[in-house]
Amino acid sequence: NKSMQGLSLRTIMINCSSQFVILLYLLDNETSWVVLFSTGLGLVIELWKVTKAVDVAVDRSRSIPRLTFTYRDSYVKSNTRTYDDEAMRYLSWVLFPLMGCYAVYSVLYQSHKSWYSFILGTLVGCVYTFGFVL
Repeated sequence: NKSMQGLSLRTIMINCSSQFVILLYLLDNETSWVVLFSTGLGLVIELWKVTKAVDVAVDRSRSIPRLTFTYRDSYVKSNTRTYDDEAMRYLSWVLFPLMGCYAVYSVLYQSHKSWYSFILGTLVGCVYTFGFVL
């Protein structure tokens, strides 16, 4: 199916980012290879979904190559994009301040091995707490 009708591109991208954060968190906490493998496989599946939702290309015109994402025509022309933009705007008004509050709570009341662990722990806490909303 080539149509993006009814699919939220932002949700697909957020799921991909969430899987990546969880994988980094598990690597930081020296989790077993079985769990790492299943999480890594989940990340590969999410990346595959991204390639089905948007056209991904490598832009080598600059000194550092970077990925470019181009919306598919079926997504640009659909009402789904309009609803997706509106829903994410309203959700961001609530979720970003809550994420900031959680980060302050985490730095004050939880112990962390390093700043890297603090950032990953805070991000994974937000993924687990707010993931059901998205």
